[in-house]
Amino acid sequence: MGRGQYCPFRTCRPTIRWGTSLQKLRTQKLAIGVGTGFGVVLTLAAVAALVLVGGKDSKTKTPARPAPRGRVIYTLRWGDVVRDPRTGTRCEATGEGGVPNLYCTHTVRGRYEAVFWSDELQVYGPGSGPFEPTFSFKWWRRLRR
Repeated sequence: MGRGQYCPFRTCRPTIRWGTSLQKLRTQKLAIGVGTGFGVVLTLAAVAALVLVGGKDSKTKTPARPAPRGRVIYTLRWGDVVRDPRTGTRCEATGEGGVPNLYCTHTVRGRYEAVFWSDELQVYGPGSGPFEPTFSFKWWRRLRR
């Protein structure tokens, strides 16, 4: 039976032309191969461009900040100022009559001021007088051996 002919029985089989179907299959395989190759080349070109352009970052010229350390001990000199942003305090190394102390005040919405002497901590609150601390804590120095 040829093309376009009517077949009333189920025994009719379509004719297969081997030359055209194999040629179509080869063409399809070739198109898939060319498309895959083009996609790989295009992807590699895009990755290479991103690596070349992305590697020129302006922040790489500045040195890195040191990693935060755990416990740190500082030695303050007369007039040095230390700020602690977590507690909102500003402390200044001063003294009276040759006796050093650390005078701390709150920087934001402070209610109390603290003065660290070598043997005493004085806390001045609202309503306290100039030489009358609200709280006073005495301690003795550790003896160095």
